[in-house]
Amino acid sequence: QQQQQQQPAAGITLEQLLSNATDTHDGGTPTTAVMHQVAINMLEELYSDDEDGENYEEEEDEEEVEEGSDASEITNDNEETAEAGEMNLAHWAVLHVEAMRTPVCKRALYRCFVVHHLPHLQSLDRVAVTQEERASTAVAVAAKVEKLPSVSMPRILQFREIGYFHPRSPRCILPQPCLFPPSSLSKFEWAAASCVARPFRAPQLSVLTTPDMSPRQFEYSPTVPNYLLFGTMDGQIVLTNQHTGNVLAKIQSRLEGHILALSWLRSWSNRHIFAAGSDNGLISLFNLDLAWAGLNPVVHELAPFDRLTSIHGNATDDLLLASGYSTDAILYDLHTGKVARRFVGIHREHINVLKFSYHSPNIFATSSFDRSVCLWDLRSQSQVPIFTRHSDKGNVMVVFSPDDKYILTAAVDNEVRQYQTCDGRLDLRFDIQQLHSNNNYSRAYYLNSSDYVIVGSCEENCVHVLSSRTGKLLADVSATSTFSPFSPSTYIQSLRGDPHYPFHLACLFACNPPTEPTKIVKMNLLGG
Repeated sequence: QQQQQQQPAAGITLEQLLSNATDTHDGGTPTTAVMHQVAINMLEELYSDDEDGENYEEEEDEEEVEEGSDASEITNDNEETAEAGEMNLAHWAVLHVEAMRTPVCKRALYRCFVVHHLPHLQSLDRVAVTQEERASTAVAVAAKVEKLPSVSMPRILQFREIGYFHPRSPRCILPQPCLFPPSSLSKFEWAAASCVARPFRAPQLSVLTTPDMSPRQFEYSPTVPNYLLFGTMDGQIVLTNQHTGNVLAKIQSRLEGHILALSWLRSWSNRHIFAAGSDNGLISLFNLDLAWAGLNPVVHELAPFDRLTSIHGNATDDLLLASGYSTDAILYDLHTGKVARRFVGIHREHINVLKFSYHSPNIFATSSFDRSVCLWDLRSQSQVPIFTRHSDKGNVMVVFSPDDKYILTAAVDNEVRQYQTCDGRLDLRFDIQQLHSNNNYSRAYYLNSSDYVIVGSCEENCVHVLSSRTGKLLADVSATSTFSPFSPSTYIQSLRGDPHYPFHLACLFACNPPTEPTKIVKMNLLGG
């Protein structure tokens, strides 16, 4: 009688769910595909508004009234046992929901997003959904979240979770891998929908480093898609294959201390050459071909830059810029290894990051904690920037879009802006939730060429993915599952968008306090 009274409103008991999801050919273990199909069937029954559902609820109310006298005869011990069982089931449900939320649901837009895209939803997290709330969520989602393709979310979820029937084999009963979008969706719409609509699985994550490596900085190769280079906290430089995780080269450099800066040369002929700098100011130019031949891989040892923080090479592979905890910047000639020019006092506070443009070898940008970002031209002999733009807080970094059309800046506490490179006009200020902390250092980079922007901060474990054209949120992605559940708070120390593969990125995660080593986590937002 207790089991009958505890049946859900949809009329499906836990025993029926398990029996329907049991595959007798696999030793009685529920298969993933069958469980997904049963879950979708449950959702359809839970959220349907047909007459059968209403009649069922009325019949259930009548049965409760008739069986009221029988229920009153249950002993106190049985009541306590039933109550404890309900509490355990509720606790499990909360944990399950927390683990299975979509990336968008990890932030404040969670309820708006779900209510808007499930029009027949009657309650969420045990709170009833009213018509007034549904109307307000439509406005909020339209203003804050990227628009999904013109298909229903249940269909997208079904395609992603159990596959779909291939047109050449319409009678196939096995789930097919979702390698191609349905004919009604373009590849871009399919990619965007796949990134957003993920209620059962998190994005595909893979850890590229081992616990003994302790990475401190990393960079994708601009020419070889498989290459990912990172430097460690003990001065070691490692080249890995980002798809297999295999270590392709290890260089124990003379750069003592933490490797804080890496910069690949960009041409195909120089695809195995890169520069690296450490926190003690030492900068060297390395050639991987020499390392693989068993020779000394150092091409040049450049003049030191005290308390280095950033280096970057230009588009023609002949110049390298360096900055650090100083108001100065130094320009190196990579052919000779000597200093070509010094920029003295170009900011009021130290220059955290500087970047060359992708296509012009003479244009570069600097970002400083004096709350300013400046655009410079090497052809000008004066130390007057092309333009200067200011932020509300100190600027952590700056980067050009791959087509050099925009400049992206990130200041403390998720203050991210996009400017037009031609004249410095403010193109977009991204609306990202702030923590009101002066120590929340944020970083932002482009994803999918320049279609999206990814933002990570050192007091958050979540990557924000936003449209670079509208500023709307596409997804929030977390990789906390790669850490021990007993770890302290994790945060993003650095991140990069993959320049070769759409919706792929990598993040450098760390713990505070550092009870676990840092790790580089590769994220595939499409889930494989």
